[in-house]
Amino acid sequence: MITLSDNTGRSFEDAIVITGAINTEGGVAAEYEHLVAKFGIPGINWMFIKQSMIPGENKYFDIIQIKNI
Repeated sequence: MITLSDNTGRSFEDAIVITGAINTEGGVAAEYEHLVAKFGIPGINWMFIKQSMIPGENKYFDIIQIKNI
């Protein structure tokens, strides 16, 4: 089962942590499900701006920038 922490995701220290994903596809799907649950329908309520991956100590941070419409 994939779970996401209750963090805000507004900083590295408060990053949303995904656990239980057995592969990259599961983790990416969880990211987008979270965006839909929090911000609504892409293209209607928000739009994707940019995504980048930043290496950290023993983990990676996936930075997703969106804009509310």
